[in-house]
Amino acid sequence: FLGLSAEQRQSQPRTEEMDSAGLTPTPDMAAWLWDHQVAAVALDNPAVEALPVRREQGFLHHRLVPLLGMLLGEFWDFERLAQDCLQDGIYEGMFVASPMNLPRGVGSPGTGYLMK
Repeated sequence: FLGLSAEQRQSQPRTEEMDSAGLTPTPDMAAWLWDHQVAAVALDNPAVEALPVRREQGFLHHRLVPLLGMLLGEFWDFERLAQDCLQDGIYEGMFVASPMNLPRGVGSPGTGYLMK
C-alpha cells in the first residue's frame, strides 16, 4: 500500500470488500488473548480481524476494546524495525504505545515509541 501512488491508493477496495489475514472474531479468541495476558495486538494488516468480517461471528474490536481494555493497532509498519534489528543483531526492545485522550472517541492516532 505504501508503494502505491495516490491514485492507486484511492482505487483500493474498501475494508468491507477486502480479504486479509487476521484474528478470528469469536469469543474464544478474546478469551484466549485474555487468558494469555496479552495487553495489546498490533498488526500490519488493515484490520485486527480477518477480512471480510463475518458479522454472524461478531466483531473482535467490540470484545477487546470496551470489555477487556485491550489496545489494538493496525497498519503498523515494521519494515524499518526489521532492518534495524538485522543490522545490529538486536531483536529485543520495549515498545510503548498509549492512546490519546479523546473524549467519546472510538479510536486514536498512533503514539508509539520503540526503545532498543
